[in-house]
Amino acid sequence: MTDRYDWHNWAPTTCNTVKEIKVFLQENKIYGKVIQSITCVGIGANLRQENLRCQARTVLAREGISYELIDSGKVPLGKAILPFEISVCEPVIIAFEDNTTLEMQMLDSGIINLSVNQLSPYTEDGTNFSNVDADRLFSKLKGASIRNVSVIKKNRHPHLEMYYQKVEFELFGDGGFYLAKYYNCWNWFGLYESVTHTDFGRAPEKVTCDTLRKATKNRTQIVIVEGHDGGSCFWISPIRAVGKGRKIQIEKCGAEEISIEEDDVGSMLYYFLEQIYDSDLQKPFRNPSDCGLDFEWNLEHNVFTYKSIQTMIENIREHTRLLQTDYDNPILDELKEGFYPWQFDSGCLYCKGTPQGEEVIRKNVHVAVEFYERFCDRMESMMKHAHRYNLISFMGP
Repeated sequence: MTDRYDWHNWAPTTCNTVKEIKVFLQENKIYGKVIQSITCVGIGANLRQENLRCQARTVLAREGISYELIDSGKVPLGKAILPFEISVCEPVIIAFEDNTTLEMQMLDSGIINLSVNQLSPYTEDGTNFSNVDADRLFSKLKGASIRNVSVIKKNRHPHLEMYYQKVEFELFGDGGFYLAKYYNCWNWFGLYESVTHTDFGRAPEKVTCDTLRKATKNRTQIVIVEGHDGGSCFWISPIRAVGKGRKIQIEKCGAEEISIEEDDVGSMLYYFLEQIYDSDLQKPFRNPSDCGLDFEWNLEHNVFTYKSIQTMIENIREHTRLLQTDYDNPILDELKEGFYPWQFDSGCLYCKGTPQGEEVIRKNVHVAVEFYERFCDRMESMMKHAHRYNLISFMGP
């Protein structure tokens, strides 16, 4: 059993310049300490089995191998060479031999959040479950010590102040590790090469897909992303209306925002959202002539009151109880119609509606149960901490 991370209980120091980072590390006597273990809290999204397969296929295709040949099984995906890194939306914890810890996470504003001795090195799970043994994956860092730090910024838009940011931690001897933020809410933690330089600092080390896969844990889960993932996700956040009539503006509580894949919202949550949806509540936030007042899946606010969300949470928890104790109860039929076998077993090839697919869902129903438990807890926490707001928005991609 590990401690569970909740960012509301973390009080890091925000460092906005390389000087501030160096001062923090020096004042907390981090330089020269011997690294004992590495923990990446929550999910490593790029190391999910389906994502590893996609990356490996892409790399092999760039080498001139046809997708037909790759998918035939005659070309081993495990031999594909990939960057030695992990993408996370929760902190990385470095533990030292003197029983102290250094916690870190990159930011949208500022550069990096740092803290010392606030999180246990056994903190693996957060909003999502840990799916990677980072201590095994980055074992070559054990016994090393930080000697210096540098910051690289790269403007990722020619006309806007939008940057890729990367903090490189140089080790005594050779090599080092980095924490980078390229886009969205994801941080990238990895090892870098000493000799190869790019326009964004030192190049990541490369390893085989098999090396990355061997450090993963066989756990299927539905991901709740902490922050704004600009991909194919619904963005869920507290909001409030400021002003009246045509001058109404929407103020969002960005700190509490989470993102969930559109497919997962459709199969796991829409059944519940539909029951509390109030078209009249949408009128101040929509132009009915443009998109109407029905639930909208693309780039429009679907607005709910805190009270209605709490009603939904209670409904979800009752259905979750039935999934665990009375799976064949007819009350669950409509909900289960939205489930897909691949959501319950990432390696599943059976189609929805087939006996084999239905059996996969039944045997792995804990995936839905765990998602609903984490989602309900996170929504209650969201409303508790965003008490100055009164509405929740679900906006599709």
